[in-house]
Amino acid sequence: MPTQVWTHCRSGLRAGLTVLGATLVFAVACEGVYRLQGALRRLVASAARPRVAHPYAQEPWFPAFDAEEHASRLMQWEPYVYWRRRPYRGRYINVDSSGRRRTVQPLGRRAPARRIWFFGGSAMWGTGARDEGTIPSQVGALLSEHGVDDVAITNYGETGYVFTQELLRLELELRRGARPDVVVFYDGINDIAAAVMDGQAGVPQNESNRAAEFQLGRRLGPDNDLRAFVTALGLAASRSALLRRLTTLESPAPAESPSSDTLARRVVDTYAATAQLAEALARRYGAQVCYFWQPALYTTRKALTPYEQALRAKLDGDPFERRLRTVPVAATAAIDARMAGVAPGRFTNLSGLFDGDTTTVFLDQIGHTTERADRRLAAVMLDRLLAVLPPTRTGRAIAVRR
Repeated sequence: MPTQVWTHCRSGLRAGLTVLGATLVFAVACEGVYRLQGALRRLVASAARPRVAHPYAQEPWFPAFDAEEHASRLMQWEPYVYWRRRPYRGRYINVDSSGRRRTVQPLGRRAPARRIWFFGGSAMWGTGARDEGTIPSQVGALLSEHGVDDVAITNYGETGYVFTQELLRLELELRRGARPDVVVFYDGINDIAAAVMDGQAGVPQNESNRAAEFQLGRRLGPDNDLRAFVTALGLAASRSALLRRLTTLESPAPAESPSSDTLARRVVDTYAATAQLAEALARRYGAQVCYFWQPALYTTRKALTPYEQALRAKLDGDPFERRLRTVPVAATAAIDARMAGVAPGRFTNLSGLFDGDTTTVFLDQIGHTTERADRRLAAVMLDRLLAVLPPTRTGRAIAVRR
């Protein structure tokens, strides 16, 4: 009897494993076919679009720079602000152990130096620019050209950061004992994008991912092995593009989001409230703050070059991008009046800076600009900085060449 039972068990187990194996093979085959057709559709759509050369395509340094830009995108966890860049060393891109992009500054600065700290998202960090071409580096070069040789510049920009994350980074640096003379914030696009993603203003980008990661960590905890095993299986299944598509088809319609005008107003109110906190910190620690609102492909009125036209064409077929185009227009129209009462004379709306430019300014649809355009942005910032820089630490005046 025991032998017969064991034989039946082995037969059942073998049959079960056979069915399971066949099911897995079928699922993998379906997944492969679905991904293949998706890749073919993207290839056909890409081939149908006119090919336009990248603005840096003829630059001899671009291939190596492009490789470094991709290699330097790795992030690591950072308390309070979620993430920061890992250290990286390259020919064109360098990030120190604190996650700060290298700022190229002229040699021979007199000490003690006045300090300018720059905050922003990837546009401030310098996506699309070599170390010497970032906005902070170009401000440093312009200061030197104007005879200001005692300023030390630090670039705290980071990819994806919104204004509140930047303010937290400022607070952490102040807590460590560092002190700036002038703080520069360069924002707009990320705050709007985060609000469109989440349907509410005042959160970091992809905040729903952080909530999901928190819950995943709790389900994978050591207190329940079965739950962890089931969660791991579910996580593996979630990698399936086909299952995600089927889930999307069966899921209920998403909750209605606020109108573009409403969301834009909330973004502006949140930005102004965050700026008020920055103002309070500046008063406490004796610093000046300048605020700059980013130009964007969404809001520019410039005559688009063929490259920029190709970028704009990509936006038309994406519902998220279409909504992301309407909110910045409304926010940009309202931000000046709101900030006039928060930082009079120290807020600059740069959304129309390139309206008369006939060359390529925008490298993509999310606000990254060419090094030449960064030079122009730096020049505008320079005028504001010269107006708020405190006297030299030695008390000796510097003759500024205009």
